[in-house]
Amino acid sequence: MDSFFLIITAAFLEKGQKLVAQKGAINPNDPEAYLKRGLVYGEEGKLELALADFNQAIALDPNNAKAYLLQGIIYNEQGKLELALADFNQAIALDPNDAKAYLFRGEIYGEQGKLEWALADFNQAISLNPNYAEAYSKRGLVYGEQEKLESALDDFNQALSLDPDDGQTYLLRGIIYSKRGDIEAARSNFQKAQQLSLAQGNTALAKNTANELQKIEQS
Repeated sequence: MDSFFLIITAAFLEKGQKLVAQKGAINPNDPEAYLKRGLVYGEEGKLELALADFNQAIALDPNNAKAYLLQGIIYNEQGKLELALADFNQAIALDPNDAKAYLFRGEIYGEQGKLEWALADFNQAISLNPNYAEAYSKRGLVYGEQEKLESALDDFNQALSLDPDDGQTYLLRGIIYSKRGDIEAARSNFQKAQQLSLAQGNTALAKNTANELQKIEQS
């Protein structure tokens, strides 16, 4: 899953960083203060501290959809899929117009092999936000697993038109081209993914891209 801190603004994080630096200044009755501090803890890799803050935000405001969303993302990061799923369900129940909640729930359904459920959630995310590049990419991944190669390609094309610096989607599009037998297009996409992975310091993407390039060179 992509870093969940991308779903908030830099200004929101900046305020949270100040709260971490000045822990004594946090208002113990302000759920938003706990959310902001929890986000910074998460960015620092302190997931248990982040989780504690999101739990406290929910205790103070049980109808805070964002708190459930963020708590669910932490649980997902920890591999606690059922807890994450319960939180995403609650986030959607409280705010059915949040495209991000459908995206994250769809990812879990995909991991569980419930592809039609995942597809429904990605469709809803796109319906709510037609410019949601990640939702197109995730839906394209599902189409690829269903061997609906043209639909997958269409979604990856749309995702990249919205976010041309998404190396993961270049990798996924390259795999679709490879399945179609278009080796040159596959190679071009893998090379672009590799270029972006190096520029962005994404070692996992670089490794996966190198493996795909090796496959087509050996074919």
